[in-house]
Amino acid sequence: MPCGDTTSIELDVLNKNGVEAVYSLKSGGYNNTEFESVTISASGLLEVVTACIWEAHKVYDIWYTVTKGNLKNYGKVSFCMDNPCDEGCTNCNWDTGNCYGEGRRITFLKPCGALNQIYNATMGLSLYACDGTTSWTVKADTGVNATIAGGFITYSINNDVVIGKKYRVSWTASCSKYNMTTSGYFDLEIEDLCTGVTCSNGQHCEPCTGNCEENTSDLRIETTFGSTKGSTSIQGGGLKIN
Repeated sequence: MPCGDTTSIELDVLNKNGVEAVYSLKSGGYNNTEFESVTISASGLLEVVTACIWEAHKVYDIWYTVTKGNLKNYGKVSFCMDNPCDEGCTNCNWDTGNCYGEGRRITFLKPCGALNQIYNATMGLSLYACDGTTSWTVKADTGVNATIAGGFITYSINNDVVIGKKYRVSWTASCSKYNMTTSGYFDLEIEDLCTGVTCSNGQHCEPCTGNCEENTSDLRIETTFGSTKGSTSIQGGGLKIN
């Protein structure tokens, strides 16, 4: 049955219990979240309106009681709901059949130290399929800081990440009203901006910027000239005496 459909079943005809049989719903005989309404007449006419809810391979049951004189027994009617989703769609609105969509999987080449980069996680999704509010979560590998708001991920890459390594940022979108969930991720491959860069003597290339910068050293040499004690440090490839 499709969601929101109405159907009638004559149980007395199916069971052939005779006109003396009396039918009624068994107490707690169905889940009221799975059906909009369920009624049964004493003569066995079962009338059902299905709710707009769907789960793959699930069977929805209604239990009833039939009595005849001093005899009592129970019966069950089971319903299978039509899959409301289009072929190839695993997440959809039960009312409309609109597909929620699947998140993308993609790789970007980014340098270390990149700040406040934006990624639109809504691409490929049909958020209108969720009549309510879509909830978002995001998780990033160590070395990347990420937040998400309204499907837009803002992320920054630390300076100390490993050149050439991939760092993953994954996200999830959920629509509780229709029990729809989809997810995606993007990988950040750390680019070496120094590839093809030649620096002058006494300089080195910074891989996060691709710029040539002066070499520096923390090496310090202490020397004593007569009774005067001085300190010597190496900076920028030269010798400086204090």
